[in-house]
Amino acid sequence: MQWQRFLDPFGLGEQAGLYGGQPNPANKAMPYLNEAQKQYEPFQQQGQEAGRRYSDTTRSMLENPGEYLANLSKGYEQSPGYQFRRDEALRGASNSAAAGGFAGTLGDRRSEAGIADAMAGEDFQNWLQNVLGVQNKGLFGQQDIYNKGYGATSDIANILGSKGGLQFQGQREQNKTQQDQMKGLMEMFMKILPMMM
Repeated sequence: MQWQRFLDPFGLGEQAGLYGGQPNPANKAMPYLNEAQKQYEPFQQQGQEAGRRYSDTTRSMLENPGEYLANLSKGYEQSPGYQFRRDEALRGASNSAAAGGFAGTLGDRRSEAGIADAMAGEDFQNWLQNVLGVQNKGLFGQQDIYNKGYGATSDIANILGSKGGLQFQGQREQNKTQQDQMKGLMEMFMKILPMMM
């Protein structure tokens, strides 16, 4: 461009005085800031994914707890010890009923059904507590990953702010130097002009 030749007649470019003859500091800082940003991006992405999972799970729990519990319950299987404990309890109740002369009566059958029902309910409750405990740990883990992702996003925002600030400062200094050069040339021209006339 012609105006560049006018501002820098000797073609010295950055050596003509911009940044004291040194390269733009913003350009020197950019590779480090870019690398720092790359290092944070996986944490940001993991945090976003964890946030989606956490949000989906808690939304499901809050919007329809009954359906949520029913879906969890589909995975229930009686524990290995359930059948043994049930058989032992029923055998003990049967022996007691037989000793009292009530074996086989309606009351005996109701008692056995009550024992089996209570034991099944207890087995299910134990299973459910274990499943919810595992899920709770998973939710806490997702929350932790989300928090780290949020922190990484904040750090990336700070890096981007630094990059923008450095670029702004670099451009401002460049503009000021160009203005100072133009002013110097104009002053020199104004001093030379009377001599030329």
